[in-house]
Amino acid sequence: MPPNVARPKTDEILAELAGAGFETMHGTWTTLDVDGVRIALGGTSAPWGPDVDPSAMPSADFRILLSHSPDRFYRASRLGIELMLSGHNHGGQIRLPIVGAVFMPSVYSRRFDRGFFRRGPTLMYASDGIAGMHPVRYGCPPEVARIVLRSANIEGTTAHSRRRVVRSRA
Repeated sequence: MPPNVARPKTDEILAELAGAGFETMHGTWTTLDVDGVRIALGGTSAPWGPDVDPSAMPSADFRILLSHSPDRFYRASRLGIELMLSGHNHGGQIRLPIVGAVFMPSVYSRRFDRGFFRRGPTLMYASDGIAGMHPVRYGCPPEVARIVLRSANIEGTTAHSRRRVVRSRA
């Protein structure tokens, strides 16, 4: 997904990624088939760019939303998205002991600052990320998260009725 703020060489970087076979998920859906499981993958940079269209969401066993901002969390839950991955807040970039994040660029303030959150069928992970608007970080080191999805493989259930297990390793 493109950044919410134009940065030097953003267009060049996106063009290079496209040339290497990567797809920009900018208000779109696609599907992946992994070991017989159909995954719907959506991407949005809303509110700065187009949001995903719920009526265009493909039928799938598992739905993932890549959302630049965690502010789309409640909407993702209403849509039945099982996993949402986001960033934007960068954990606040400056975190003080006891106080936490000093500034949070979100309509929900610190509610979704960093980490895992659950609402209904949706599990969201808000990453601290590796960059940010300002080059200063304190109490909030850069993060690259590795999230591994594993099928529950419960006997006697259909792929659609199984819930997947989500595990994270930083």
